[in-house]
Amino acid sequence: MAAVTEERPGLLDAFRLRDADGRIDRGLRWGSMLLCVVDIAVYAVCLHLLSGPLDTVTAMAPGWLSAAVGILIPPALGTALCALAWPAFPGERRMMGAACRRMLVLSLWAFAAAQILLWGDGEAQLLILRAFASHVLPAVLMDAGAVLFLYRRWLWEDEDDEDDEEEDGRS
Repeated sequence: MAAVTEERPGLLDAFRLRDADGRIDRGLRWGSMLLCVVDIAVYAVCLHLLSGPLDTVTAMAPGWLSAAVGILIPPALGTALCALAWPAFPGERRMMGAACRRMLVLSLWAFAAAQILLWGDGEAQLLILRAFASHVLPAVLMDAGAVLFLYRRWLWEDEDDEDDEEEDGRS
């Protein structure tokens, strides 16, 4: 009889909502929705609190530098604060990935709805596109990058622990 090997989770499993049986995990679904709402609130607060001070600090800087600082610093701080939730879910490491996935889907839905509602007003549509590209997209991409980094690091730690156990068993 062949030995049953447990399949190791892949890197993109961080974003999946289904359990090993293929069913949607209800705890993961509701927990990720709550975490998504908290993440959106954290990003909104960071953007609101940092916009004024960053504009003041970069007032004498070139326009591209001022824009880059205003686009990158608030989501970076928001991502750092949201990444603090990683240790809060030791039993379910997919929670942050599922929340990130929900945040991406919700932001795309909101963007599409705004574009449809503003149909015919090209200037307003362009304003929504700029706001989405400069405030929403960097936050979602940084969040996804943080999730992939933390999940990969967690997978490697598990791999190292298994290698250590195998070496201890052989000694």
